[in-house]
Amino acid sequence: MFEVPIDTPPTLRVQCALLVGVAVLAASFALPSLSSGFVFDDDFIIYQDDPGRPLNHLVSEGRYGEILTVSYWYPRDAGLYRPLSILSFAIQYQASAPAVPLPEASARILGVPAEDLPAITLGTPDPRPFHWANLLIHAVTSALVTALILPFGWLPALIGGGLFAVHPVHIETISLVVGRCDLLATAFGALALWMHRRAVVAGRPRAWHWVGIGLAFFLGLVSKEAIAPLPALAFSLDWALSGAGPWVTLKRQARLYGFELGVLVAILLLRGWVLGDFVPSANNVPVIDNPLVEVDALTRFAGALNVLALAMTSLLWPVSQSIDYSFDAVPGVAQGLSTSGLLALTATLIALALAWRARRERPGLLAGLLFFALAYLPVSHLLFPTGTLFGERTVYLPSIGICLFLGTAADCVARSAAGRWLVGIGFVAVLAGCFVLGGSRYPELRSDITAWQSSVEARPGSAKAWFNHTIGAMKADDLEEADVRIERALKQAAGRYPRAFDIAGDIAQRQAAEIDARRDTVESPELRAELDRLFRAALEKAISRFDSMIEAAEFAPKEQRKSFIEEATVRKTELLVLLDRIPAAAQLLDQAVERFPDSVRFVVVRARLELERRHPERAARLCAEALRRLEKSPPDRTSGRAIATLSYLLADAASRLDDGDSARVYSLQAVRRAILERDVSLATTWAEQLDPSVPEAQAVAAIAFSLAGKPEAARESARRARALDPDDPRFRALSNELSR
Repeated sequence: MFEVPIDTPPTLRVQCALLVGVAVLAASFALPSLSSGFVFDDDFIIYQDDPGRPLNHLVSEGRYGEILTVSYWYPRDAGLYRPLSILSFAIQYQASAPAVPLPEASARILGVPAEDLPAITLGTPDPRPFHWANLLIHAVTSALVTALILPFGWLPALIGGGLFAVHPVHIETISLVVGRCDLLATAFGALALWMHRRAVVAGRPRAWHWVGIGLAFFLGLVSKEAIAPLPALAFSLDWALSGAGPWVTLKRQARLYGFELGVLVAILLLRGWVLGDFVPSANNVPVIDNPLVEVDALTRFAGALNVLALAMTSLLWPVSQSIDYSFDAVPGVAQGLSTSGLLALTATLIALALAWRARRERPGLLAGLLFFALAYLPVSHLLFPTGTLFGERTVYLPSIGICLFLGTAADCVARSAAGRWLVGIGFVAVLAGCFVLGGSRYPELRSDITAWQSSVEARPGSAKAWFNHTIGAMKADDLEEADVRIERALKQAAGRYPRAFDIAGDIAQRQAAEIDARRDTVESPELRAELDRLFRAALEKAISRFDSMIEAAEFAPKEQRKSFIEEATVRKTELLVLLDRIPAAAQLLDQAVERFPDSVRFVVVRARLELERRHPERAARLCAEALRRLEKSPPDRTSGRAIATLSYLLADAASRLDDGDSARVYSLQAVRRAILERDVSLATTWAEQLDPSVPEAQAVAAIAFSLAGKPEAARESARRARALDPDDPRFRALSNELSR
């Protein structure tokens, strides 16, 4: 079947044809991903109209300098530093939905430097260019992987590279835009390893070897931390191909390994300078994402073996896949060593023993297993628990080792004529099977709704999958179905998921709002009384869920507990007010303030409560004290929005006290701050309430409307400001710029 003898070294033309063929195969396999949108984490990292997610604004506005100084998941402290991946998202975002600065005159009106102005995003980003980029990176990576395997023989390279190109476990990495972190890290890592091998073959590394290895490794590390074991991966390939002992290999290439370790140390120092820590910490990982964060070291070791079984199954028999493997998608994973974990450990040890025996004749077997083990180690939970229990993206790099192992194993079989036929037919069948699996898997990842529907079918025990499935029902305004799904999430989470209780309470509130709307349309006293009962029952249900949210907050990372307790307390207070239980609401707030005296959010709610109770002077005093405290404290990601809200409440209190001048000052300050915080919704809502007779207020309103993509309203407000004070050059400039 194969005309070229197996042991014949391929010519340069054959090598190039092989690399191009694998790249085309990978691109063909990834083509269905082009129909996907922004799914799951894509919204949180790349595109979501949420002022609470500053990373979205850094990406959409192309603030490249700031991107280099923040963590992945900013403002959340996840301890991950991936600026190159974020930069690639920002560049593409700018190309598909460019952001333009606000008119230059806005800076003088708002009283800030021009570089601090938010930008106006023109349209929404098209996901297709993002997916095209992922497709091309996967194709290039597949070719680089094939080149890495080529020294072990052309048949292992063909089989291994082909398997890597079409492996179904890679579909999630290709389809999710944020999978680019793994794609870039693996691509640059494979390039660095290939150049490392060129340097070894050359005998005496030249300048371009050093530059190429260092630059590729650096770019891989700032794409994702997964490529950190590169020096060990290079050693595994060198040892297998040298035929010498490990110490001899280490001694021969000590300079290269030392140089690569130096690049790794440099990155650790850089991330320590930017983020304040040198390695990611598990302190900020919720139990719901990884149940192994709360167990002792011995139990975690057993759980890591259970996860190893899941990883091996995903690589060797990828017929059941899911976008989520959090609590409790893999039942019993944190409760000791399971049968599957024991089998995975046994199979690994047997494979290593056989590969060791055949290391001289078939070095690719041992090299493949070592590569897999070393690449998988950082995400295995053996050294430390990571941010997620398991994800198919995490085995993108380790799968290179498995593909090398399988390619070499196929080479062993193909030593006879019958073996060649068997390998040829088997390889074609495997490729066909991978395309068939891809045909069913890619449609599942086209949207959040399809992704989470498939996830709850594949992993019905996952609380997080049911939670996100709930969000899909809420987006479709199907509150009844959303309530059923969130109850399933709460049941699976066993009280450990505060965010799920938050959404459960929100669903109950929305159900109460629907009942309240119906009450206004009925005339029958009996039906109205029944609706009153249902309304109060829905609110009581929401209150009980927020109480449970406070209890579940203890399972959240320490840094997040306060925010969950704040959220639950605030929302419970609002519900008590709706039920006319004002004294209970005031008592709850007093207890909360006593527990968290520095919480501005509780001050905001208390001020609203005082306004509700018609005590504007108390509300004004609370807000003024909180503002003074904020001015003395160092600014953080929440202080700007707090200042905006407090200013708005002060304006409300001042208007109730008939202090018109103060009301105008504080309302203007509230809109200004909302604009600078990029909270478009608040800015436009408050701008509509600004005094129409004050030129500066109308100018600020014009800026808010411009930011919100309402050009006609912006021009009208700007014209009004100019008409009210034609002598002010700021208003003339703003009006002229908006007119253009």
